[in-house]
Amino acid sequence: MDQFLNSSRECTLEEIDQTLVQAIRAHLVAHGMEEILTKEPTLCVETTAQIIKKGLFAGKPTVTLHASILTDHWLVTASLPEGKTPGVISARYSDITAQDYENTAEYKLIPNCGLDVFGIHANSEQGAGSIFIPLGPEPAAQKFRVIIKDLIARAL
Repeated sequence: MDQFLNSSRECTLEEIDQTLVQAIRAHLVAHGMEEILTKEPTLCVETTAQIIKKGLFAGKPTVTLHASILTDHWLVTASLPEGKTPGVISARYSDITAQDYENTAEYKLIPNCGLDVFGIHANSEQGAGSIFIPLGPEPAAQKFRVIIKDLIARAL
């Protein structure tokens, strides 16, 4: 079974990996939402998620960089798998729910740490779905969990 190691830090928008910031800005412009970043975000968290392969055919660990931005009304999250193109998802808090991944049935099969976010995503072809936001054990990750759940509860 693979082992997942996540490490999260609170940061400013300017401190997020620039490849992710460029992808986020391009996403917001493409969806007519560039005004989202005109105000200071409520919280920005950057997480390094590492998968350590185990077993007979274990290779080198794979690393994915994630950034999640909480604004007044929107969650914007981006993912940059090592050697690939970043992907970005955005969603209004009023359209989503969030659950600690550790409280899901999937956790027993694939132990990891983070949030499952369900609902309508602004740029999803199907309009609805779920995403996994990896988070580490650090205080920044715990703060992110509390704030996003509060923002979602207030938006309902």
